[in-house]
Amino acid sequence: MNRTGTNTFGGVCAVALLSTFSIGAWAQSTYEVDVNRGTVLYASGNDVTIKMEDGTIKHVVVPSDYTLNVDGKSVGVRDLKPGTKLTQTITTTTQEQMVSEIRTVDVKVLEAKPPHLTISSGNKIKYLRVPDGTRFTVKGKEMTLADLRKGMEIKGTVVTTVPTTVMAQSRTVSGRTPAPKPVATPMLIGVLLIEVDKSGQ
Repeated sequence: MNRTGTNTFGGVCAVALLSTFSIGAWAQSTYEVDVNRGTVLYASGNDVTIKMEDGTIKHVVVPSDYTLNVDGKSVGVRDLKPGTKLTQTITTTTQEQMVSEIRTVDVKVLEAKPPHLTISSGNKIKYLRVPDGTRFTVKGKEMTLADLRKGMEIKGTVVTTVPTTVMAQSRTVSGRTPAPKPVATPMLIGVLLIEVDKSGQ
């Protein structure tokens, strides 16, 4: 009797979890990111980093089938080039993030678990996200993220983002929008790597 009861309970839990997942998938929020008069800095996979007219830098992740209108043509994010001017609103399922720092690095791989990469740089260990479709070049050989092994050395351009919730809280406290802090925007070297700065949370 107990055994039968346990199986029934497990089945109910499985159905409940499946229902919750389905509802969550259909109820996904969308966000509009105004990138009018913005200029593309970097684009890789579904990730695009944009410099706005006021000097702020935003980073957004768009759906894989999303297209933008550039010079009258529909262009996917993967085809955007640095310097491209954007004049529209991007609709995405992830909130925009403000960029606090951009730097080029030479790092050593510790672990690769798509879409994330753990690296060591100097005496620090960093946990980064790699845009979908990124190709690495290691000793002249092209590799995917899944091909990377511990100890391999790679070059990359790390874009450090700050969650928008942190930015919104700081603006509410100050009572006004602070002037954007200048962020250096070096030429893309190696691959684009995304780091989320959670120190302010």
